[in-house]
This record gives sequence, structure tokens and C-alpha cells, in this order.
Amino acid sequence: MSSHMTARFERFLWRARWASAVVALMYHVRYLQFVDYGALTAKGALSTAFYMLTGLGHEAFAVFFVADGIAAGSQLWHGRGSMYAVPGRPAGLHPGALYAQLLPGLLLGVCFDHIGASFLNGSGIYTSFPEFSTLTFGTSALLGNALMLQPFFVPTFGSNRMLYLLSYLF
Repeated sequence: MSSHMTARFERFLWRARWASAVVALMYHVRYLQFVDYGALTAKGALSTAFYMLTGLGHEAFAVFFVADGIAAGSQLWHGRGSMYAVPGRPAGLHPGALYAQLLPGLLLGVCFDHIGASFLNGSGIYTSFPEFSTLTFGTSALLGNALMLQPFFVPTFGSNRMLYLLSYLF
């Protein structure tokens, strides 16, 4: 494969990663903010298309990791390291790249969970939903998540369940 074709393919893979991440985010926002499709009283073409697109969250995660793996493998194969490579060590895993995603996720999660549980729990989202009523907010869970030990040795900290994916990448 020519270097031009490889570069185009890798750009396609990076765009696929970002698009799949956006679709996964839309799925979670829709799940928390909108009623179920079955509860809609007036189902039009626009609402049907919206629910269909935002219902692809789990599939979007699969696309993200497949595209991510192919892109990283292609970069390693062509001797350019990977997106997690340390300069000077082309095949090295760079924990800093993962922490650049993990730490803001944990910090934002702490803030949003605290605000939600303290001030916005009138809907009962932190107490009525089984997925959220078992949240762990302890210091050991926070430190364990910061060391990427979730879900192996510590429970999820707060509602940051999806940050376990970074532990698998690590």
C-alpha cells in the first residue's frame, strides 16, 4: 500500500474513532435526558431517525475500538510508533497519553456526580436507578481508578464506568 493511501486510510480511521465517540456520547445523553422511544406519543420521521442514530451507542464503542486497534497497528507496522508512543521509543506505550484522558474524566466525573447527588437528585437518578444507586465515592476507589486498576481491583468511582476502557488500553 502506498504511503499516500496509508495516510488517507489512517485519516479515515481517526475520523471513524471520533464519529463513533460522538455517537456513543449521544446515546448516553439521550438515555439520561429523553424518554424511551416506546413512550413517545407522536412518532415522526425525525424522531425515529434521532432515536435510531442515538441508539447505536454500543455499536459505536465496538467501531471505536476496532478503528483504534487498526490505526495503532498500522502506525506500528509502518515504523511510526503508535498514538501512545513515547518519542524515541517507537513501540513504547505512553501512559501520559492515557492519563491526559483519564484525569479530566475522573475530575469532571467527581464534580458532576457531586453536583448531581447534592443538588439535582430531585429526579432520583442517584437513588432510584439500579445502575446509579450502587455508586462508590470513596477515596480508595478514586485512587484505584487514577492508577487504572478499575475494574480489576477496585470498583468504579462514581458514574465513571466507561473509564475502565483506558485500563484495558493501558
